[in-house]
Amino acid sequence: MKSLRISVCLAAVLSFGLMAASEQTLFESPNEAAKSLVEAVKAKDKEKVMKMFGDDAKEIANPDRVEAAKEWSDFARYATIAMNVDVEGDSATINVGAQNWSFPVPVKKKDGK
Repeated sequence: MKSLRISVCLAAVLSFGLMAASEQTLFESPNEAAKSLVEAVKAKDKEKVMKMFGDDAKEIANPDRVEAAKEWSDFARYATIAMNVDVEGDSATINVGAQNWSFPVPVKKKDGK
């Protein structure tokens, strides 16, 4: 049950409030995207995180602010323990924590970045 709870918490890690993203942030590499995501979550910079995911961020938004805040805290803690990025073609997966948990939203190549 604990692993299910962790998965549910982290699946919604980007859900700290609803914001409209005007333009999605692009990165030079999947590693840069992962590092920026972790830094933004640790800083609780919801605007920066939402811009990373663009308008798709609304799809995974959690309307419960208390639960969402815990999810951000959990993700930041797991990413501090361990983080790596697996790249396969035009897609990459961010893995965090001692269990090497795969973040449910892949990093995708867009406009050559």
